[in-house]
Amino acid sequence: MHSPFPTNTGFLCFGFLFAYIRPNGPKGKVMKILVIGGSGFVGRPLVEKLATLGHAVTHISRKPSIKEHIDGAKWFCCDRLNVSQISSIIKDEAVEAIVDCCGKNELAIETTLAACGKSVQHYVLLSSAAVYGSPGAIGEDTPARPSFPLGEAKLRAERKLINCKSKKMSATIIRPSEVFGPGDSSPQRAIYFAKRCVNGAPVVIPGRAESILGPIFVECLVEMIVKATLRPIASSFIVNAGGSPISFRQLHEAW
Repeated sequence: MHSPFPTNTGFLCFGFLFAYIRPNGPKGKVMKILVIGGSGFVGRPLVEKLATLGHAVTHISRKPSIKEHIDGAKWFCCDRLNVSQISSIIKDEAVEAIVDCCGKNELAIETTLAACGKSVQHYVLLSSAAVYGSPGAIGEDTPARPSFPLGEAKLRAERKLINCKSKKMSATIIRPSEVFGPGDSSPQRAIYFAKRCVNGAPVVIPGRAESILGPIFVECLVEMIVKATLRPIASSFIVNAGGSPISFRQLHEAW
């Protein structure tokens, strides 16, 4: 369930994961992948990358928009909490791997697991470093002690996936720190903090100024998810994703 990597050095750089996973799936094999939340900040570049690699990618989201069209990928308007809808897509597309970019709570995971057929062999869940609670130097063996609702919900979602005994599939849980990059529109992410600093606007820091972050560029996170999807490592695996540790104070002074 835990990473075989050293866990006392802070956030795990995604490059280490590459050493354990070959760049693509078996030579010449096209993998059939379902991305849940494929039009989001992380989901869209992930779908684009997988499609570019030649895999059969299907992605779903709740509401149609111009963002849904991605060359080389199929899209369906679908409520992820509707077992019948999800099950039909998984069956019709013979999905082999699921990448869940928006598994926010245990109900979402429970519904998707109930819809999984025999074709699904691997489940990748994008969780959050928020499960650890207060920011700081962490490893995969650091106890999960969430201190606010997001972390609590993500941890329950993780446990629902890991404790699923009725499905014969492997699972990879990725816990990213603050993700930043193109397409980021959230006022709670690193790009918002940077813009406020550059514009000389007041900055509200959650917690303490000395709290440690490990920002990761969205494209780096996408590469990590791709590797975990195409070459699952173990039956149950948890890995952190983040960059070099930096405090809120250091970020503010740098800008």
